[in-house]
Amino acid sequence: KLGASRVSALVAGTLFALTPYALYRSTGHFWLVIYLVPFVCTAALFLASGRPDRWYWGRPFLALITGCGLIAFNYVYYAFFACFILIVASVTGFVQYRAFRVLGAGALCVALIAGGTYLNLEPSFRSWSERGKPLVVPEKTPAEAELYGLKIRQLVSPGLWHWFPPFRTWLAREQEAAFPLETENGSSRLGVVATLGFLALLGLLFVPRVSQALGERDTLLAASRLTLAAVLLATVGGFGSLFNLLVTSDIRAYNRISPFITFFSLTAVALAIDALFRSRRWRVAAAVAIAVVGLADQRAAAVYLNSVHRDIAAEFASLRTLIRHVEAQLPADAMVFELPFRMYPND
Repeated sequence: KLGASRVSALVAGTLFALTPYALYRSTGHFWLVIYLVPFVCTAALFLASGRPDRWYWGRPFLALITGCGLIAFNYVYYAFFACFILIVASVTGFVQYRAFRVLGAGALCVALIAGGTYLNLEPSFRSWSERGKPLVVPEKTPAEAELYGLKIRQLVSPGLWHWFPPFRTWLAREQEAAFPLETENGSSRLGVVATLGFLALLGLLFVPRVSQALGERDTLLAASRLTLAAVLLATVGGFGSLFNLLVTSDIRAYNRISPFITFFSLTAVALAIDALFRSRRWRVAAAVAIAVVGLADQRAAAVYLNSVHRDIAAEFASLRTLIRHVEAQLPADAMVFELPFRMYPND
């Protein structure tokens, strides 16, 4: 839908699905799955490039608007980031192209996400108003926006446990440097292919004429502007810190915006493949080479998952046996009171 060829889109989509962030976060924070992020990012790129007519009131519109609606029920962080990206995209598209339809389409997406988010959280709001917040829910402070903020260094750094010797040296030097505020933001790494796209998008901000030689110029410029907006919001000491100080501190882990940056970066990679390799044969060859390099690089992010897989499988089998035994002993329609599964004594 963004103008890339099928083979380039397949490479970019595969690398996005297996991004280091997805592999790092999928078990510890299972609700941080990223499969709905592309819907919002695609809508934002259409808006920022002044072309909502590409999807307005057609099948693509139904797909994108459905994705925007569903992300409201995913996790409140993604809903917040989605609204931010869409607002920036709508304002950018309107100011540059003077098209009120851009504002209308953007407002519709934001309203849908905001409404869905309220429905998702309303039971909690009602319970908290009647009984108070559970003690297990920690009070968040504005300072945590910088504790869990995004770092450009970590975005472009190699994946943890990397197999490539120069990257292992890089990681060792990074550990020896003992940078402050090293928290979960270490999982925001883009991977080597997306990093190249990220750097290219930043470069377009300084030399926008380069985009004239590439296909889908408006989409690339939109991706570069939205990438910069995401970094300015989420980086340590960025506008997210001001938001937490002046509005609310409920959103604190701004590093979790990295899937949005990853999508824009890989969009640039896909469009660059098509622009640099005109013939189908060379384009396929380049796409395959980039996919191999990207997957080999991002494989490092699966090292930890693979190392604990056997223990997790054994624990799962043991629990399944126990639960089936309990179920067999209970009478029909029995009710079981379940406590949340929590690590002791973490909470």
